[in-house]
Amino acid sequence: MLSSPLFNLLVTFTLAICTITAPAGPSNLVYAARAVQGGCSTSNLSVPLPNGQTTLSVPTGQQTIYATTGRGIQNYTCTDGAWVSVGALAKNTPNATSGVSAEFASATDHTVFSKMGSLNASDAITDVPWLELTAIAGQGTLAKTALRLDTVGGQPPASCATEGAQLSVQYAANYFLMA
Repeated sequence: MLSSPLFNLLVTFTLAICTITAPAGPSNLVYAARAVQGGCSTSNLSVPLPNGQTTLSVPTGQQTIYATTGRGIQNYTCTDGAWVSVGALAKNTPNATSGVSAEFASATDHTVFSKMGSLNASDAITDVPWLELTAIAGQGTLAKTALRLDTVGGQPPASCATEGAQLSVQYAANYFLMA
């Protein structure tokens, strides 16, 4: 189980909070959140993408409509002596992520996403990759793009011994939805 000050801050963040100052870390900025049922504006919120990378982006013409922190588990199966990712489940985001695609939902809409890009976290041994997800056509209209950033935890041990064994590893991340 993760227990660092950053992880504890990430998992206690809720959609009801309008702003939160991130501790020293990858982005060290003020995160704004707009609750699904109304709340704070995110119109001036910049997505904290690292400089010098071209894998993840905010598509031209899109802006942040939701920003939140999620906590979840990354699931693995032991295959040929290595842990292989078989999906994730996260909560405290506008809804949940699971498997190869992710679904975010509000009380009135949803969007199912597929992975468009992946960028190793600054500590790739401990933290799961950052992701860019794009909406699947015909699978809702809540958002067009989602980014999973500032991940903490979620990576499995380097190897495994029992073929077929399953493992779930906790992680936390910041999620940004754009439209």
